[in-house]
Amino acid sequence: MRIKNMIVVNFIFTVAFVMGSWGVVSAQSGSHVVSSKSVVSISATGPEGTSVGSGFVWKKSTYVVTALHVVAGAKQIEVYSETQKAGTSADLAAVIMEADLALLQLKDDLGLTPLQETAVSPNSTAEFYIWGYPHNVAKMQGDFIRFSLSQTQTPTMKSIFKSASQFRKIVGDQGYPTFKARILRISTTIQPGHSGAPILDKSGKVVGIGDGGLRQGIARINWAIPASVYLPHLENSRDAPPSTTSRQTRLFGKRVEEKVKVMTLGNSTLEKVWTASLQEVLSTADPELVEMFNDISQEALEETGKNLGDAWIDVYEDSQTGATIAVPRDFPVQYHPDNGLLITEYPGKGNLAMIIQILMKDSFDQGMKALRAYEEVLHNLTSWRTDPEIPDDEDFDPTDSSLVISQFRYVPDENNEATDEMNLSLVIDRNDFLGAAVVARNMADFDEEAWYQLYVMHMCSELADFPID
Repeated sequence: MRIKNMIVVNFIFTVAFVMGSWGVVSAQSGSHVVSSKSVVSISATGPEGTSVGSGFVWKKSTYVVTALHVVAGAKQIEVYSETQKAGTSADLAAVIMEADLALLQLKDDLGLTPLQETAVSPNSTAEFYIWGYPHNVAKMQGDFIRFSLSQTQTPTMKSIFKSASQFRKIVGDQGYPTFKARILRISTTIQPGHSGAPILDKSGKVVGIGDGGLRQGIARINWAIPASVYLPHLENSRDAPPSTTSRQTRLFGKRVEEKVKVMTLGNSTLEKVWTASLQEVLSTADPELVEMFNDISQEALEETGKNLGDAWIDVYEDSQTGATIAVPRDFPVQYHPDNGLLITEYPGKGNLAMIIQILMKDSFDQGMKALRAYEEVLHNLTSWRTDPEIPDDEDFDPTDSSLVISQFRYVPDENNEATDEMNLSLVIDRNDFLGAAVVARNMADFDEEAWYQLYVMHMCSELADFPID
């Protein structure tokens, strides 16, 4: 039996919210570094568990601004200042539902200097800085931020989502943010835990607030809220605050039982960020990806008698590019520095593995060179053949310099049945490269569980993607 390689669907819009692909900002002299002393970490506990994020002191020393989805429905909110090495509880004072913003009133004054907001062009080519607590790190971290260019001076959620129905499918009916919300589109990435973090210019003024926290499949959907558009109205907003936990927390607040970090090239890391069933992941996926899953799931059911939607996966996130990959739950991922490959293997019968590579590059041409080098490594594993019934698929979008290639290769026996096969997905997002391959060898030795894991891996490879921006 042969798994046909479906068309890889790569969702490359232009937004942001949860990672820093331009490296960590060093502690150097500069007003944005001084302003970072007014940044705090936030922990909000509610019926669905604990949500963590970042925030900053604004307007007066007992006011903190953060993302509403961090604190929505919380019974207890705690704010901690690394600068003062002190914390206090807080109450929700005001919200702007449209922008997913919350204003907290601190119980105790932490003695921090309020930050000031300033206007910024959404098409600015300047470099900005986000300071906060990605992945709930113990020490505050700064990362570079750059905006994506838009054809309008007033980008909204419509710039990210194809339609209001797609927006509702992913955001739900929680009412925040709204489809008409003004945003800043971001080409670099922001990490989990940056929700509510200030985006600062070089002078240390706030131009935006990190937001997002949603996913399409496993790909992150992120953006920032323009500070000058909404902050002047926050204190006096009469919007009624939500009484229940945010969709972000309910769907994606699953903490991994054990933190796993894989050191990769240079200072880059691959970190396990959440775990979910394929059924949950597909609840927010693009319709084309859902259709692909249904086809693969039907084959899996016929071959193994098991429901593919019940399979659980671990999602890992690359600290440089923001790319997310998925592997079967509890399958360890190992980095091989000699060839720069990430590999996870099925420990049972047969020979089954996922071979992945994520590389940040400076140009599309460099991304193409990385793609061809990875492709050559995989093609040289054995004497693969192409299947005329499953031709290679290539989709290039010149408007955002994105390229998606999918390939199927196999080794036939005397009856032209596959003994080995490979499904290969190759993606370039502007400059960066992501390759995901599922390689099955000695398939005659596969038992039912090996076949099932092959289908799970195949779906994982289709889910691998860059952030949606």
